[in-house]
Amino acid sequence: MSTPNLYEELLLFALLLLGVVGVYILLKLHYIFAFGLVEKTSISESKKAKIQKMKKYLFFVLKALLVIGLMGVLIFGTNMLLEGESLKTFIWEYWAKIPEGFWLSLLFTLFRIAVLIVVSRYLLKTIYTFLNKHEEKTIEKKVYKNRNIKTVYERVHNTIKYTVVLGIVYRITHFFSFLERISEVLLIALILFFMISLFLFGLELKNMFQERDT
Repeated sequence: MSTPNLYEELLLFALLLLGVVGVYILLKLHYIFAFGLVEKTSISESKKAKIQKMKKYLFFVLKALLVIGLMGVLIFGTNMLLEGESLKTFIWEYWAKIPEGFWLSLLFTLFRIAVLIVVSRYLLKTIYTFLNKHEEKTIEKKVYKNRNIKTVYERVHNTIKYTVVLGIVYRITHFFSFLERISEVLLIALILFFMISLFLFGLELKNMFQERDT
């Protein structure tokens, strides 16, 4: 086996480290967009505060994973260089195992995910605008108690919002074959959430009809 070129090995080592940072940045941007999608829907200030806390913890976990990833690559790459093994050979061996058309398929998948998120965001904005107007009209009629009306519409808002968010996450995992098991779990969670939400909506709607404003 030929002696590894030190400059090429160091360059590849640096690229691997930058790759870990790149994955972190992409994940962070994804979650920033996802949280922004939720925050722009109609939610109370208390729930916005909870979302901010959730975002803070999630980004802390991402930073921890970044550190772990960098340390792992650093230890792995350093050991290979110290033992005189070639990172270039190692990378090319695994690169050769990637099926033909994989990158084109990945690009198409990422495009579909982007379209799904953009369309979902537009639909949510349209639906919430309609619901807010309908809620105002229902309150103006002064037939039902305001607190019950707000409870019913808040349930509708949350059902739509979290069904869409879970649906997006499910579709994203469904696009990747290696996430098949996770996709199945998310589908079950989505169905259960929707069924429970419909049941609670029915109870709250019944309560609203029974308690008229006097």
